[in-house]
Amino acid sequence: MAELLWLVDSSGWIEYFTDGPSASRFGSAIEQPEALVVPNLSVLEVYRWMLRHHGEGRATQAIALMRHGTE
Repeated sequence: MAELLWLVDSSGWIEYFTDGPSASRFGSAIEQPEALVVPNLSVLEVYRWMLRHHGEGRATQAIALMRHGTE
């Protein structure tokens, strides 16, 4: 049987990090880093968005969490 992997796009990560109305939809996948695939493009997009809207500190924290998944 194949292992189940999750892929959360940039908008899902942003929703999760900002505790938006749909954050819980993405939380179950994000909180399972061993089954989470995180494309480099998503890392870049989320970093740029977080940097622009929340500053370097929060952007760096977001990327640190995203790096727990598999590239």
